[in-house]
Amino acid sequence: MSLRSSWLVLGVAVSPLGAFLACSSDNSEAPAATDGTDDVVDAGKTTTKKKDSGAKETTDAGDAASDDSGLTAFDESEPNNGSALDAGGLEVNAFAAPGVMNGVLSPAKDIDAFQVDVSIGEVWTWELTPSSALAPYLGITDNYPSKDPNGAPSLLQKGAAGETLVQEQFALGSRPFYAIVADTRNLFEKGSFGGATFTYALSATKSVRTPTALKAPQTIKTTLKSRGAIDLYAFSTAGSKGWDIDIRANRKAPASDMDSRVSIYDSVAKKWLFVNDDITINVEPDSHVGSSAATGSYIVIVENVAEAPTDLSYEIELALR
Repeated sequence: MSLRSSWLVLGVAVSPLGAFLACSSDNSEAPAATDGTDDVVDAGKTTTKKKDSGAKETTDAGDAASDDSGLTAFDESEPNNGSALDAGGLEVNAFAAPGVMNGVLSPAKDIDAFQVDVSIGEVWTWELTPSSALAPYLGITDNYPSKDPNGAPSLLQKGAAGETLVQEQFALGSRPFYAIVADTRNLFEKGSFGGATFTYALSATKSVRTPTALKAPQTIKTTLKSRGAIDLYAFSTAGSKGWDIDIRANRKAPASDMDSRVSIYDSVAKKWLFVNDDITINVEPDSHVGSSAATGSYIVIVENVAEAPTDLSYEIELALR
């Protein structure tokens, strides 16, 4: 089980979005009840909501402009620390993606939180480009508890000072997702980093991906392109007795140190069905999902949750029961 499969609470004074790194760590093939009917915010629009005198509300980023990439650019504005203790108000900047958010972690130990509304089935790429002073931490979460079947698995990356992080996401729910930016040394080493030189740019872009077709019985040997990448596969069944998807990295020969997580999305019902991280928690990092459903069309999402893998090769097998 990786770091992404654990609870993480950030400090006493500020706990961004509660325990925002809660993943589906029970390794069960839990159903997720979402219908994919929510709307997506219009890209390029930004407004500022006024705060009441009581609890802090969601606040949008400041001025919007276009940067050299062609993305709409926003400037981070405080407060945006996630969930604060003063009446438990939600402190985030609304981020009308696709776009790029320019921010700074200041003062020391600052944590920034941004909200992006997405629709289920969309593919997003998050890229965090830090200054040389910042050792980046990037978390993507929908802030649902780990035992809630509606909560999508969280994503986490941390890097060395100045390292750019790229994280791909297949949205397993239609709801706000939150991007958390911090200095990893503050979170995991009890450091005190931050200040005017701790600047960053966080971009979110949407893409169209064509899944690789799977036909049972079939095994594909391949390699994930990076630790934050996802691979997508598609298959359909009709009249069978059920099916199984098996991901082998640790169990293949030669073994790799990829820690896989596999999710299943019903492409007709537009619904997230199953997720599995470890076949045996803390023992077997490979993953497996299966169903007795005889007819359906599905998308398989394969990702890595190992913190620093050196080999991302794996095998994916589709078998009928």
